[in-house]
Amino acid sequence: MYRKLIVLIIASFFSSYLNAQENSLYYYGYKTKYVLTTDSSHSVLIPKDERLIKDISDLPESVRNLKNLTSIVNRKEFLVEISDKSIIKNQDIKDFDVIPIMFHKENLMIPTGLINLLPKEGSKIDDISAVTDYKFTIVKKNDYGSLMIKPDNVSDLFLLSNQIYESGLVEWCEPDFLVSIVKHQSVTPTDPLFPQQYYLNQPNNIDINAPQAWAISRGVQPVRVAVIDDGVEAHEDLAGRVVPGFTSPNNNGGGAPVNNPPPGVVLGHGQACAGILGATHDNVGISGVFPGSTIVPINIFTNWIFNPFTGLFQSVITFENAAAAINWAFNPNGGNADVISNSWGFAGTDFPNSGPVINAINNAQNNGRVRNGVALGVPVIFSSGNFHPTPGCGFPDCFNGVAFPANVNGVITVGAIDRNGAIWNYSSRGPQMDLVAPTGNVNNLGDLVTTDRMGNLGYNNGNYTFTFGGTSGAAPQVAGAAALMISVNPNLTLTQIRNILRNTATDMGPSGFDNTFGYGRLNLEAALKASLPTIIGNSLLCTSNNNYTPSFAIPNTTASWQVTPPGFFATGGGAATSGNGTTATLRAASNFGGQATIEFTFTGPLGQANVRRNIWVGTPHITNMRVNNQPVFPSQSVSLCPGNHWLNVTPVGGNAGAATWTVPQGVPHWIGNNTMDFTFPSNMSSITISARSSNSCGQGVNYNFFLMRQNWNCPSSFAVVAYPNPTSDVLNIEMIPLSHDVSKDDAPIIYSAILLNSDGREVSKGFREGSKIVFDVSHLKRGVYFIHVIVDGEMIREQIVIE
Repeated sequence: MYRKLIVLIIASFFSSYLNAQENSLYYYGYKTKYVLTTDSSHSVLIPKDERLIKDISDLPESVRNLKNLTSIVNRKEFLVEISDKSIIKNQDIKDFDVIPIMFHKENLMIPTGLINLLPKEGSKIDDISAVTDYKFTIVKKNDYGSLMIKPDNVSDLFLLSNQIYESGLVEWCEPDFLVSIVKHQSVTPTDPLFPQQYYLNQPNNIDINAPQAWAISRGVQPVRVAVIDDGVEAHEDLAGRVVPGFTSPNNNGGGAPVNNPPPGVVLGHGQACAGILGATHDNVGISGVFPGSTIVPINIFTNWIFNPFTGLFQSVITFENAAAAINWAFNPNGGNADVISNSWGFAGTDFPNSGPVINAINNAQNNGRVRNGVALGVPVIFSSGNFHPTPGCGFPDCFNGVAFPANVNGVITVGAIDRNGAIWNYSSRGPQMDLVAPTGNVNNLGDLVTTDRMGNLGYNNGNYTFTFGGTSGAAPQVAGAAALMISVNPNLTLTQIRNILRNTATDMGPSGFDNTFGYGRLNLEAALKASLPTIIGNSLLCTSNNNYTPSFAIPNTTASWQVTPPGFFATGGGAATSGNGTTATLRAASNFGGQATIEFTFTGPLGQANVRRNIWVGTPHITNMRVNNQPVFPSQSVSLCPGNHWLNVTPVGGNAGAATWTVPQGVPHWIGNNTMDFTFPSNMSSITISARSSNSCGQGVNYNFFLMRQNWNCPSSFAVVAYPNPTSDVLNIEMIPLSHDVSKDDAPIIYSAILLNSDGREVSKGFREGSKIVFDVSHLKRGVYFIHVIVDGEMIREQIVIE
């Protein structure tokens, strides 16, 4: 009779196989596969009959006394620490489902034991039930066709959810989790028009990550930004931050729009750019990228001519006037600007190079923003231009390349994408491109909402326009980003600012730099993080004092710090969990902790900037406990047939070393890298195998596998055993029964066995001695060999070590 054989594996190839199965615990969210890890130190208890449990006082006393039991407010679930067998031995635990808490990356996810799904049109729940291997009960039918189900066996939670999704009968199917929801204080502005500012934040994430950046800081000290354009004046949404500026060529207007524009000329372009850059977060109007900007208005649109070919008035300026405006902008005796924003240019890449303009730009970049006698350089931002050729469009309205002076060396050049991430057909492009940002169409056909001149003086009646766009709307976003970076780190040089903006941009189009998108879409959050100090100190904290300090202190601010969760940390002896200043002295409260965060807060005239760092406190944890590559809970008993099985774990925390294992005496086993291969003895009804890891803080606690012998549905009664292994003189090959009730007469016959060296050459033949085959290996060199055994026409391979 044919029998499928279970082989006692002591060979090393199982280690590589198991390592390939890492992160096997997963589930499907909305049509996306997410990998989970388990925190094997804590689990959630879910009452099987919630009607019997109203709060923690209704729990049986033996459950209430479990280690570190915590209720979840206004819920029926409870969290409990699992570190020994107490929960398994507790008879009352049979009334609860026990599931470990989990993480997706750093996001805490607590399973509720339920599954949510939406059948596809035409699919019925009976169809879904027919394709699953696991039974479940419908708990709730929601509006619009979705269902909530509960597996009959909680250990089938992820298997059932994944199998239903993979059946193709549902739109989505995912386990139900309790997840962390936080209040992002001062992150999402309450300005009424903010929801329409898609370039700052929108559901498809084609934005500049503004709210995420504001969670870190909206600025700690003012920064002066020169807006060179058609003028900027006081506005309700600029909160008194428009200072006297410069009007070209005679500086008799203070940078405000002129009062007597020609017929048909609308002034408001500079006002719109200033709003994008720096509107106040104050429950009025819109939200600016950096609401701490001091706006230095510079008006260069003061001269016009009537163009007889177009029948329209056209603005004109001399190169020297343009240069004078740039020079005044950064000069300490003029605008003293830290950033210069330009949403204008000349028509054509073949436009004559202007020495004064190029020189003025170079002056700003090389001599501007002097701090402590050192010129750090002024970022000069220009829009790339709205001149890219389109069908029917000719010079001078359209041409290939970036418009002058956006193509001047060192300028930060910004192009335009639409709200879906596609390059606008009008956006000028070329090798001088740096960044792009979301904006609208041109010629008052855009959909960018921003500030307008107050009343009826601008584009629209009212204080805001809803039709702005072009690369003009993209450049001030980058200017606001540069200003926010300087606000939290005024010592940044121009080169550092330019490199940070490029290196943190969200790549678009072909991988890396390209002439269309430059280095990618502005990422305000990433640029801000890269501008802030880092926290210096050990990544692992043990039970001795360690100091943590920022890499630099933000000038003109006060500093404070705190850690979370504070329970991981000790107090006294010089250590604390919060304090003032730029040195934090920390110490672990005990050797058992986990991942924690230290945060420094710098407070300046405008507000705060927060700098965070994760550190591991104490000894490692064990996660991803698996038996035969199936996830198990630390409190879960697993039934196994006699024969060969393997365990797998993942140590985490503080450069954790490979797991060490504790195995009961009499259990044959082999230990690899975070894996263990063992044979379940037929004479034992249960065994407990423990794993733990160590780091520089010491050895972590044991995480236990509770294994029970299963005597039914087992695929084999015998196993091939090679022993001793390693060996030095004799090697035995034998069939052994896996339980006492198996007759020796039923054992399969070993047909042959040969010993091969690592080159695959036969080095020894065995001789029969009763029911086994024996090899004399005393004459062989030390090393790794391979035994090939033929049983019932099946060849079994195993690695042998000769010492």
